[in-house]
Amino acid sequence: MTVNDYVQANQEKLLSWQPTRGKVGIYFDKKCEIYAWNASHGNKLYDDSLQGAYSVFRQNNNSVEFFTDEQLTEEGLKGFELICFPTAFVFDRKKTAVVEAFVKNGGIAVFEAFAGMLDNDTGMHEEDYFGCGITQLSGVEAKIIHSTAMIENAYDWELVMRADSDEIAMTYDGRSFKGIKYMLDCEYSDKEVDVLVKFANGKPAIYRKKVGKGSVIVAGKLLFAGVHRYGGETLAALFNSVYKEEQKEAWIKDVPYGLRVDYLGESGVVVLENTQNRPLTFTMPKGYKDVFGVLKGDENGFEISGQAVAVLEKL
Repeated sequence: MTVNDYVQANQEKLLSWQPTRGKVGIYFDKKCEIYAWNASHGNKLYDDSLQGAYSVFRQNNNSVEFFTDEQLTEEGLKGFELICFPTAFVFDRKKTAVVEAFVKNGGIAVFEAFAGMLDNDTGMHEEDYFGCGITQLSGVEAKIIHSTAMIENAYDWELVMRADSDEIAMTYDGRSFKGIKYMLDCEYSDKEVDVLVKFANGKPAIYRKKVGKGSVIVAGKLLFAGVHRYGGETLAALFNSVYKEEQKEAWIKDVPYGLRVDYLGESGVVVLENTQNRPLTFTMPKGYKDVFGVLKGDENGFEISGQAVAVLEKL
């Protein structure tokens, strides 16, 4: 059976599917892209950050969508369980207040280094990095900024003793991954703050603070822009320990990194996509038919080739 034959034979079932709101929201704001470009980062930094954030949460088989300024309201965030703000250089205190309310009600918010460094309301740079009230919300304050130039040109002797490039390694669960650009040396005194990840030099790198029923996570590096080059699998594992979307079936929780699973609503059709260049193996319960014969093996263990897509149908 060809793909066209299958679609023609199952039009009614396939067309009945309607997309539902994602549980993970990725914040997109053109002002952040413009600011990054004006700061000589080009537009690639912001684009890579958005794609990297999407990839990290999507590879964990979370449902993900982007949201904008217009949706950054208490009403607009309903349905999200985690919201992420990649390279959110431009922010304001009204937005931070909305995020605080979201978190207090049980949500999770994720910010990278330099979030809110420019106040959109005043057009002024903030004294705190994290700015626009994010320092107060997260309980983490940046004390020293270590720039690429300082490290590479050895102007910052303290940091040279700790690292030899701007791609400073972090360690999670015994595995190393990297962020890019600048490093923030931060301090915290709030007892509700705990350290999730440390830099290779032992300094804290990623922090989490409990706020109400939820939590705020802030990072001392830009995490997402370098995902496709520097340890995306480890970063995805970190966030998988922080947040796991409830899945339709238990077996999906155990699929390997890079195997995306999508249900077409209640149609009984499941699409598997191997986003890696290597074969991936997984197990799942009986009761599915491999429509196009893509998978190898049986219910004791299936293999899907690199970059392959399989369509399963419930019997």
